[in-house]
Amino acid sequence: MKNKILAKICPVIITLLILSTIIQVQATDGWDEDFEGETIASLEIDNWVFKAWTWNGAIYNESIDHGFNVTNGILRAPSYQYFGDNEGNMSVAFHNNTVAYGTWSFDWAPAASPTASITFDYISIIANPCENLSALNLPLDDEAWGTYYSVVITQNIAGGIQRIELEKQEAAPRTYTTLGNYDLTPPVMGPIHIEVTRDSQGQFKVYYDTEEIISATDNDITTSEYFLFTSRVGDTGIDNITVDDGPVGSPGIPGFTVGFVICTVTPTVIVLVIVRKRVKFKKGYTNED
Repeated sequence: MKNKILAKICPVIITLLILSTIIQVQATDGWDEDFEGETIASLEIDNWVFKAWTWNGAIYNESIDHGFNVTNGILRAPSYQYFGDNEGNMSVAFHNNTVAYGTWSFDWAPAASPTASITFDYISIIANPCENLSALNLPLDDEAWGTYYSVVITQNIAGGIQRIELEKQEAAPRTYTTLGNYDLTPPVMGPIHIEVTRDSQGQFKVYYDTEEIISATDNDITTSEYFLFTSRVGDTGIDNITVDDGPVGSPGIPGFTVGFVICTVTPTVIVLVIVRKRVKFKKGYTNED
């Protein structure tokens, strides 16, 4: 009798599990972008916003032409003179992003011809501007940038990537806190793959390829509005962005949810495994792309 009852209940449990997993997948806030076949116009339809500013040492003035382009399936920032303390240029591409805990991965391509001895980009995986940057068409000051967790990538004049940092930025007043850093010795020439995870306890881990290079815990920022690619170098690129809000997984594999149920009806054991998100492999490319 017990086995007969289990035989009737087990299909119901499996059905409920499937429905629960489907609902969970549909409710995900994760997203991805590989830029293949895209143009700036098509990306703007898909919630990407592009802005550029000139800096005069006191205020950012918006440029009419942001200068971004998609080249060989890579989003490239405009080529311009390095952003300095007193003057320069800065371009920003951003996408709606509400994920504050999960996994972020991307490929970053350095500039082919850097314009200063030390230059750097910010990839803000969690971003909360103080002002609505997408609607902003006026000059702005430092306080507008809000709160962020960012991967900062430093490139030298020879085009080599020499440092990766995890940084927290807070506004009013604007402050920066380096949560961890890693020096690449010797500097790496060519594109790199970065993954960042943050669990429910606020623990960050940063991976260069599959090697863990930074570990830090911070819970000061708990929400997110945007994902930002901020180029202060010019001519740098980003590709193969994947944002997953599921449980933190292993490096190279986005977070995933596995559901299973075991029903002992007979000596046969029934196991149902549902994988929430497929693995997305990055493509290879060179600086010339």
